Amino acid sequence: MSSKTRVRNLLVYTDEVGKSYIQLSPDSTRFKVVEAIIDMALSILETPKGRQSLVDVATRFVVARNSAKNPVPHLYKRPMNEMPKCIDEFLDKTRKNFPYTFLTITDGEAIAVKEDWGTDMAQYDP
Repeated sequence: MSSKTRVRNLLVYTDEVGKSYIQLSPDSTRFKVVEAIIDMALSILETPKGRQSLVDVATRFVVARNSAKNPVPHLYKRPMNEMPKCIDEFLDKTRKNFPYTFLTITDGEAIAVKEDWGTDMAQYDP
């Protein structure tokens, strides 16, 4: 499958040249790796379990915001029973027009800022 059909409208930028970003060519190996990772992540979210997980998280988020003493504004205005349809639309739009992707730490692939979890997993607090 061509890279332009898996994750459509994907643009990947890197800051390797210093303070400005350059757009990676869709033919470059790095672009293809980023696209494959995004495609795999979306594919997981598009499974029935992935979709249900997103519905569950989004529902909890909306319910929590709506039930706060001072309700916090959010974008979801539909009835809660339409959340699965909203998630389907979100995934479809995301795959068809993926947000710009910026590679900002390019001195090592899969680099992450790591925090000390301590010695007791039960005490982990992100």
